[in-house]
Amino acid sequence: MRRAAARQVLATEPTGIVRAHGRAPVVPGRLIVRVRPSVRACLDRLAARGLPMGPATGSYELDDLNRRFGLRRVLALRRPHRGLPTLDARTERDRRQIERLRSAGRSVRADLLERKLSELARTYVFELSPWLDMEEVARQYRRLDAVELAEPDHRFEAAAFTNDPFLVSSGSWQQPFEDLWGLLRIEAPAAWDVVRGAGVVVAVIDTGADFSHPDLAASAWRNPGEIPGNGVDDDGNGFPDDLVGYDFVSEDADPFDDNGHGTHVAGTIAATGDNGLGIAGVAYESKVMALKGLDASGSGSSATLADAILYAVENGARVINASWGCECTQQIIDDAIEAAHAAGVVFVAAAGNSASDVSGFSPANHPWAIAVAATDHDDDPAFFSNYGTKIDIAAPGGGGDGGPAYDSWRSILSLRSSGAADEITAGGKLVVADMYLRQAGTSMAAPHASGVAALVLSAHPSYSPEAVRQALRAGADDVGPPGVDASTGYGRLNAAGAVAAEVLDVDVLAPEPGTIETSAPVSVIGRATGATFASYRVEVGAGEFPASWQLIAGPIPEPVIDGLLATWPVGDFPDGPYVLRVVATNTLGQEFEVRVPVTLDRVVLSSPEQMQMLRPDGTPLELRGTASGPDFSAFRLEWRLVPPSIEPGPWRSDGIVLAGGGATPVEQALLGTFDPNVVSENSEIDFRLVVERASGAEDEEVVRRVIVDPTLRAGWPV
Repeated sequence: MRRAAARQVLATEPTGIVRAHGRAPVVPGRLIVRVRPSVRACLDRLAARGLPMGPATGSYELDDLNRRFGLRRVLALRRPHRGLPTLDARTERDRRQIERLRSAGRSVRADLLERKLSELARTYVFELSPWLDMEEVARQYRRLDAVELAEPDHRFEAAAFTNDPFLVSSGSWQQPFEDLWGLLRIEAPAAWDVVRGAGVVVAVIDTGADFSHPDLAASAWRNPGEIPGNGVDDDGNGFPDDLVGYDFVSEDADPFDDNGHGTHVAGTIAATGDNGLGIAGVAYESKVMALKGLDASGSGSSATLADAILYAVENGARVINASWGCECTQQIIDDAIEAAHAAGVVFVAAAGNSASDVSGFSPANHPWAIAVAATDHDDDPAFFSNYGTKIDIAAPGGGGDGGPAYDSWRSILSLRSSGAADEITAGGKLVVADMYLRQAGTSMAAPHASGVAALVLSAHPSYSPEAVRQALRAGADDVGPPGVDASTGYGRLNAAGAVAAEVLDVDVLAPEPGTIETSAPVSVIGRATGATFASYRVEVGAGEFPASWQLIAGPIPEPVIDGLLATWPVGDFPDGPYVLRVVATNTLGQEFEVRVPVTLDRVVLSSPEQMQMLRPDGTPLELRGTASGPDFSAFRLEWRLVPPSIEPGPWRSDGIVLAGGGATPVEQALLGTFDPNVVSENSEIDFRLVVERASGAEDEEVVRRVIVDPTLRAGWPV
């Protein structure tokens, strides 16, 4: 059963990074807000006239709340383009861009891309007073009719054979293995016999890149529509002089790396190969679009990173590397990833370095991100790497014993930025031959996968992001327990295997990973198709890594493209975790699968929220949620007082009226009402929902600490 998270309270200074207890850091005073189209039109008119956005939005309640919270300014997430001052003009531009992507042979989901770009065009950063509890502020904005989305702006942090000398050397820092062991372990040289990444642009969203490095200068992407140094936005994309990318931190066209993390990542992807110098990147004929979304400390706001993702989508990137993350949920990052996926852009994300479940680490936990864990030079899971059902593959990231050198486990060798900070070079102890640097982390594993994704797209330009995922999975070496496992997913990356794989395009669009709160049959929507398609089947298994599978449908010999694959009769299954699996088979008998982890939960008390504050005013409190599932008999709602410092009182039902007397199942609807007037003083109370089964068993869910306070003024907090 689901449990509501504890309420977070911030006590902060008005500068720097603000961290709630156990939560990811937030940027003081910055709120991400998506407004309704009517408010968007008002802000659009202000921008078109060169007036500041924010003082008047066309919504009285929004303007009033803005004044209360000390609104300072409003910034558009998608900045206005030259000659496109209105939303209608930009929408038409988006439609033309979608058609260009289609004509270029890209796998494009036009309806989703158009919707996501439209939503992001109505998304803003509200800069408010820096003293505020931003979680509570977001909650209050979400109550407004004019607002579709409100969330704090979180900080994301870096998750850290040719004639190239290091490719054939070993022991450069006294380690007992090859200097470029990662490149060799994934069999990149064998893949280079077929393809080297030509024609593919990889956007590295990171701390920037040092293109003055002689092993990276030739790998810089060049914006064909921009004339360098004239201070003019020649191509009209809203970014003047963006010749090799853009600095979204300082808002200028020089994405120089003043940290060192981004240059290291970029080198692993595309350092120039066969030039007699240093190292070679995995896809050394691809080009790097440098998008600086992380500052010199290695952190960046969600708004900045979402802006960088959209730039990559709109300016020709085929792969995005995200070697950063946050233990948080951030809708605008999710929206930007979905726009990228719809535009046919592969999004590769580091799994994170906290040795915990990746399910809580954004953006790697997004269903359309390729989540990359780390392995060491012995093909063992790196000690720091995150894990879980969301891991797609693992790739070299360091972590093993590497000999007597300082931090010898930092064994991924790549490029050193001339602006690399002492923190990342350990005062020079991690520098090799002056221009190169050792690092470790899933930040280093992800660019290995991004490089291989570039190789696959260079060989198969029409592949969709999901086909690329299948290629990476199918080509991987199974170095962990047989089959899919929590530490390495489908295996350790193999470039030669990925390029050679004749994959099928398999995807599940619905249901999405998460909780299913219904007993009605669930439609499985998605695709199973490809040039060598033979059949597909749909199965379900219990647990996170099922030991056995129950057939739902198939084998079915007809391909499906974004349609109904099967119907899952979830009403026959008890509550608990499951994995839904679609397996497509090609004419050679090879199988390609996609898994969707879901939890069946038909005992859910979704409202009221935990720590919600109520004022008894004669209005009953609605209790909403789901009470159903196999062998349903009845349900009941109860409450209890929670006195300070002593045990809670007994469960009771006075003041509660059940919908339908509790005799019939309820799904995502009104369960009953509670009369707060039965609580005579300022109190904290718990609610619980209990579902009775025909077998005599009972399932329950508790929402703790709802505050009933008769002293609150009417209408509080808005």
